[in-house]
Amino acid sequence: MQAAALKRSSALLRGAVLLCVLGGCSRAPAPPFPTWYTPSVETRSQPFSDLLGLADQAEQLAPAFKDRIAFRPADRRAVLQALGKPLGRLAKLVEKPIPFPDRSRFPFEVASGHRGWRLLGRCLVWRVETCVADGHADDAITNTLVATRFGYLLTQGNAGDASLGFGIVDEARQAMAPSLSTLSAEQLTRLGNGLTAALRARPSIERTLDQERRSMLAAVQFVQDSYSKGTWSPLRQGLDVDGREAVEYLIELKTKDGSKREDYFRRFAGEIDPEIDLLKSVAEKPVAARGALPLPPSEGRAWRRFARHFFRGARAILQVSDRTLAKTRLFILECFIHRAIRENRTAPKSLSVFPADLTLDPYSGRRFVYRASGIDYRLYSIGADLRDDGGESDEAGGSPDMTLEGTS
Repeated sequence: MQAAALKRSSALLRGAVLLCVLGGCSRAPAPPFPTWYTPSVETRSQPFSDLLGLADQAEQLAPAFKDRIAFRPADRRAVLQALGKPLGRLAKLVEKPIPFPDRSRFPFEVASGHRGWRLLGRCLVWRVETCVADGHADDAITNTLVATRFGYLLTQGNAGDASLGFGIVDEARQAMAPSLSTLSAEQLTRLGNGLTAALRARPSIERTLDQERRSMLAAVQFVQDSYSKGTWSPLRQGLDVDGREAVEYLIELKTKDGSKREDYFRRFAGEIDPEIDLLKSVAEKPVAARGALPLPPSEGRAWRRFARHFFRGARAILQVSDRTLAKTRLFILECFIHRAIRENRTAPKSLSVFPADLTLDPYSGRRFVYRASGIDYRLYSIGADLRDDGGESDEAGGSPDMTLEGTS
């Protein structure tokens, strides 16, 4: 009897195992990983290749300074002397539009050209500062215009390119603006007209947003590749403490059913198009007309820390673009107002005498605030807080209202 019972039990066990195999008791195999991003084969126009070549030359001619943040006066002189020829070629190159190829990249990669372009931009700003200090106004204007055209050219690249480009435009303006009161009417005309041409030729912010869409997809691919290979160090090092929770969740996800993994990356990548489409829909609107831009709710988003690091660069660039646009328009208007005072010994009574596209405050959507009496006048933007504080601003002319540097 005992032997028979044991035999029946063994048969039942074998049957159960067979049923599990045939019926799916084992964990379902994970679906294959989708491909979110493939680096494009870069096709460059000749002008862009030349622009990238100038960046390479800058690094080669000043290798000790390509990663430097702080520069002593002697360092500046050394870099300026070393990069004289590339700077001369850059001035000619940026006179015409230069289409950019796909500049998307994986997280934590330094995009080609950045170090050299940064050096060249710094040199242009140093030249402006030196020329202003030495009283060489015409040369200061020339370098301001080259820096402005160069900076705006870079804004059609990825978020890193755009951030660098806006920075160059801003720093050149900061170096030149305080000396407007010393310029002649002819010099003010040249500077104002040159800045107007550079501003009107600037690339659309939509180009940057399209580049950033690709970079966001590259970030999803990078996280997915890290998951599939179990290589966590780049994410841990790149995100530091703030990314620890997100990485630990991925490690735990390895032990779960493959469908959970598929859902994680699908929903992670699914945030990209709505984000970019939203920003495109409001990019050309004044800030006051955009309203509060929504973010996905945090609940149930295990990838939210990754999204915060990899998906919010486009919003930051949009804010920087608004600020630089407002400041550049103010810069141009200040040139023409100073010229009017030189020629007529009185400030214009209204901004209506200037082209409408130059007088529009990108924050309010209306004309900049302007009041004039004789040679005295006040010109400002209401700034990011969308409140008119009567022109009150800090030393940098940034807030609460926005003014041109040196006029607060």
